[in-house]
Amino acid sequence: MARASADLRAKPSWSTKGGLFGQSEESKIRRIFESLDSDGDNMVNFDELIAGLKNHKNLARLLDMKDSEDLEELRQIFDGIDEDGNGELDFEEFGLFFASRVEYLRYLPEEGGDEAYLVLTDTFLEIVEKKLPSIVSTFKAGLKTAALPVITPLIADMTNGLRAFVEAFLDPADLIADLKARGYSYAPKGADKALFDRYGVELLVAIEASMPGGKWPEKAADAWLQCMDNYVDIMKLGVDEYTRANAEKAAEAAKAAKIEAFNLWEAAQAEREDKEKKRIAKEQMEKAAKLAEEVEEEKARLAKEVEEAKKKQAAEDEKKAKAREKAEKEKAEADKKKSDAEKAQEAIAEAEQKAKVEAAKARFAKEGLSDKTPGCGCVVQ
Repeated sequence: MARASADLRAKPSWSTKGGLFGQSEESKIRRIFESLDSDGDNMVNFDELIAGLKNHKNLARLLDMKDSEDLEELRQIFDGIDEDGNGELDFEEFGLFFASRVEYLRYLPEEGGDEAYLVLTDTFLEIVEKKLPSIVSTFKAGLKTAALPVITPLIADMTNGLRAFVEAFLDPADLIADLKARGYSYAPKGADKALFDRYGVELLVAIEASMPGGKWPEKAADAWLQCMDNYVDIMKLGVDEYTRANAEKAAEAAKAAKIEAFNLWEAAQAEREDKEKKRIAKEQMEKAAKLAEEVEEEKARLAKEVEEAKKKQAAEDEKKAKAREKAEKEKAEADKKKSDAEKAQEAIAEAEQKAKVEAAKARFAKEGLSDKTPGCGCVVQ
């Protein structure tokens, strides 16, 4: 049985479903809802739902109701989407039954599907299947006349798959995944949605040509048109998936390219910055070397000046020493001369004193006072 997710309760309104249901799907759900609403109060309770399942074949198929055990699960789903808990579902809540089976709902036959199924089965088994080789030839010829690309595997898939799709016309759920996969596989071979539509038209023309008198029997045209529309449309879903996947890949590739470009830019920027750093470092080293050279030159100049100053000082010191030596010598000579003069003066003074003494002695002698010292007070006995 189809299961409904609990988180669907977050979206009870059609207007907030973001395109989940198209007009066709909403119309089908509306028709089912109204057929179940036995008392016309625009609400469906669980008893009305159970009663309707017995009479509404599409609903039973859609909800995958097969035995009484499914009723318990159906009750759980019913209670889960009964947002206000009043035991009844309004149209918006009722629509949540189908949220997980939108594609299945889309390809369920409209009212009168059973009658269309009988027409399809009858014409396929009695005519189409027996004339399938002829239909394939007419199909290919029609494609060539329409100047359409002849994709032989796709022709084989579409014609060979007719039996299974006609058989599943009332309940196509089991074929949807396979047909989408086929559409996806042919998309990279040039089969776009328009091509699938043209193939569908040409296949219908070929099938009609196989009918007695080359014309559709009564009611067969509408039945086969509805069948072929669904058949082709499901394969076109695969083309959509391929397109989205390619778009996502392209987006991822573009994103990766942007990241790669950014990384390259960063690397280039880092390289430029590294070169700039090296240039600045080189300039600084050159400046440092030049400054060191200038410092050495300045040191040498200063050393030379110091050396010259020392030599000059030494010369001056030597000159001063010689001058001192000369002055000392001259002083010594002057002192010596002074000493000799003083000695001569002293000698003269001493000689003069001595002469005076001798003169005094002579005087005393002359006066008869030899060896006596005048005025000494001595009495001569």
